[in-house]
Amino acid sequence: MKWTKEEENILREMSQKCKTDKEIANQLGRTESSINNKRYELNIYKKRLNENVFEKWDDPQAWALGLLTADGSFNKARPNEFVLYNTDYELLKAYRNVFNANKDIYNHKTNRIGNKTGYRLSLSNPKIMERLKALNAVGIKGVRNPFPLVPDNYKWSFIKGVFDGDGNFYKGTVSIAGRKEFIKYIYYWICQEIDKQPNKIYQSHSSKKTYSFQISKNDSIKVFKKIDNATKETFDSDKYNSWKNFVLNEYKKQSNIGL
Repeated sequence: MKWTKEEENILREMSQKCKTDKEIANQLGRTESSINNKRYELNIYKKRLNENVFEKWDDPQAWALGLLTADGSFNKARPNEFVLYNTDYELLKAYRNVFNANKDIYNHKTNRIGNKTGYRLSLSNPKIMERLKALNAVGIKGVRNPFPLVPDNYKWSFIKGVFDGDGNFYKGTVSIAGRKEFIKYIYYWICQEIDKQPNKIYQSHSSKKTYSFQISKNDSIKVFKKIDNATKETFDSDKYNSWKNFVLNEYKKQSNIGL
């Protein structure tokens, strides 16, 4: 079937927005092969991601940086690649959207997550990698610490990303694990923001390199309010929603009104 000018314009626009061939094919009611052939015929560049990410701060980018710092993987053999693993498929989609990327998310098998299905998203761009290096967000976990470079306006979004990567919520208590210096920066800043005296940071029993801090039930409500008020434009993961539901239920118990 012959292409119309309108379809060609839609192809150009969606390609510039980093949409995948599958997404464009669904929009136009054509096959992926047809999309690829027409792109070649019209010499339309297939934009794979927005390489200006992390040039200017906003809440979604700060969240993505926190998530990548906590859960990202870097490989010296592929110097421009940054990989993220997670069991929350929707979270990876939201992270991918921050980059306007059109890369696929793949299943990832590992023994570390039990019966859960893991997912993997790999992105690569030299300009973004240089920015990540400038932010001290690459390399092994022991040397990553972009937190001091994150503007105060976006620190809660960054912390939300770290929580989505290496945090845990259980019966009202919040904990975040990581290398000692990194989580120490975060924990002390949180305590300052909620006017709390810091407690001890604990060393993990399973790994001497890993430490964690815990935020008790009452303080976790204060922290949640800070995060939720500051990060309206960021993705809410299943883990975060569990925390949110707990806070809402506590408010209903106390005053019969929502947060």
